[in-house]
Amino acid sequence: MEHAKLGSIRDPLPGPVQHRLQGALLVMNESLDRLRGLCASAPDKELVLLHGDIARGNVLWDAQPVLIDWEYARLGDPADEIAYTFTQNALIGPQVNAFWHGYGNSSDDQVGASPLVERVRRWAPVTLMGSVLWWVDQWSRSDHAGATGLVDPSAPKTPDYYLDQVLLRLDRFEDTFGSG
Repeated sequence: MEHAKLGSIRDPLPGPVQHRLQGALLVMNESLDRLRGLCASAPDKELVLLHGDIARGNVLWDAQPVLIDWEYARLGDPADEIAYTFTQNALIGPQVNAFWHGYGNSSDDQVGASPLVERVRRWAPVTLMGSVLWWVDQWSRSDHAGATGLVDPSAPKTPDYYLDQVLLRLDRFEDTFGSG
């Protein structure tokens, strides 16, 4: 994503937030450049069905977990889905390691060397930035509606609520990946 595509991310989004967002976009773009090379040479480059929104409310836990709410389903790189699961659920080191061990990797050495794991590492800033931008869009809708005296049914909460969500995710992005 280039800065020219950020037309909707402008005033009245606070200047410091804009600056942080642009720094995070630089980090994400670096990761995306590396990801393109990894995907081109991936031994498992077949597309798979992705759920697109694996989160607590979309998993029914029974003897076997069942995924519901497939509105974001698409074909893609399995590393994208795994990275999304990590970033959207704020999974950290021990949880990520437990996932990889359950995924079929038996040692940390194997996990670190896996082409899939490397692609997941590169997808992670992309998926987290997608979340940041989703919340920015919600903030923008709510702010615009409020300025006209209306409520946007797709963003019914206050602009401050959405801006807080943006900031929480930007904090997580910067803590995890740094900033540009």
